[in-house]
Amino acid sequence: MLEAAMRVLEHYTRLIKEEGESPRLVDLYPKAIDALGIIMNAASSMRKSGDYRLCSPLLLLCASFLELEGVHVRAAALYIGAGDCLFAEGHLKEALECFLKGYQRATLTPSRAGKIFASIALLMAAFTALKLEGPPLFKNTIKLARDSVDKKTWGSIRRTKYYVLLRSLYQLTGPSLHKNAPLTLQVLEELSNLAVGCALKEWLQNLNANR
Repeated sequence: MLEAAMRVLEHYTRLIKEEGESPRLVDLYPKAIDALGIIMNAASSMRKSGDYRLCSPLLLLCASFLELEGVHVRAAALYIGAGDCLFAEGHLKEALECFLKGYQRATLTPSRAGKIFASIALLMAAFTALKLEGPPLFKNTIKLARDSVDKKTWGSIRRTKYYVLLRSLYQLTGPSLHKNAPLTLQVLEELSNLAVGCALKEWLQNLNANR
């Protein structure tokens, strides 16, 4: 059933990219929606069981479909989920790409949900960049994210609690260690269901222990 659903959704997304509006898409749409539900349920089960390797391709397929349908915030959430699976598998470069895609898609929607998912994706991307290549890529990732949106959007992202934690990370990677950097335990607990969130919490705990 899962493989059949994947074939339906892959066929649908391919038709959108190749033909745009098409009568065939109208006929196929109900099947695509059913396939989306089947794939999402399978991905959720895989993620809960820790089967990240098989989960990430499913999430990426669903994200691609939702993105083409203009459901940007939901697509962003799935890109974040796929990135988290890739991070858990040790594929940091691919995870970073997913988080950045999630950020870009979330910023397309000027809403509270868009702002929240954009800030989560940015936090995940920045920490992944830090793990991947250290402070230079970490800071460059934040700069690229800032430069890719207008001032109003960036301002709304900066006001989230996730950005507060990101700012703390920025201080901790600077030339001087801010001993009283405001680490938000609430955010860390919120993100504890993510592989990146757990790694971030462990990284901060180790940093504090070695001061």
